[in-house]
Amino acid sequence: YDSVLGRLNFEADAGASGGTGFVNLSPQSAKLVNPTANGARISGGLNRWALTFSGDTKGGSGQWQFRVPTEYSSAPKLKIGHTMSADTSGLVEYEVYVMAVTSGDSADLDTDSFDTVNTNTITVPATAGYYQEVEVVLTNNDAIAAGDICVIALSRDSADAVNDTAINWNEVRTIQFEYTK
Repeated sequence: YDSVLGRLNFEADAGASGGTGFVNLSPQSAKLVNPTANGARISGGLNRWALTFSGDTKGGSGQWQFRVPTEYSSAPKLKIGHTMSADTSGLVEYEVYVMAVTSGDSADLDTDSFDTVNTNTITVPATAGYYQEVEVVLTNNDAIAAGDICVIALSRDSADAVNDTAINWNEVRTIQFEYTK
């Protein structure tokens, strides 16, 4: 995120095919949707920006809207970099929803039409505050195509007592939409 210009940074090589492309989605640019008292929050109170999720309440999501780069081909995934505020054991389950709208679609952009959820569960680091990454493969991707308007919704499923057992806040530090060119 370029805070001076107020926009997302894109990595693109127009005309190139093959390889990997990405769109960085900054935590501080997330739109908070349906936040609850202990739900998704944007925190600048730490030394670094973070999108934080409570371990005791499922509530809200962070959402990003962007145009899918023209060199996009396939294999979308979301790479999430996070730390834990206090937990040194347990699991965190991330949920990622995708909504894509193509120019000319009979779809109201302000009406949610997300595809089925994509999830991945990760064991938290053994030391609180240590950075760790997890990938969520976006199999359910609403038929994303180059040039689409895409909305990514990220939440933590702390209501899942089997796949999300960490009890404290986690801090999402980096989010990257990655794809094959």
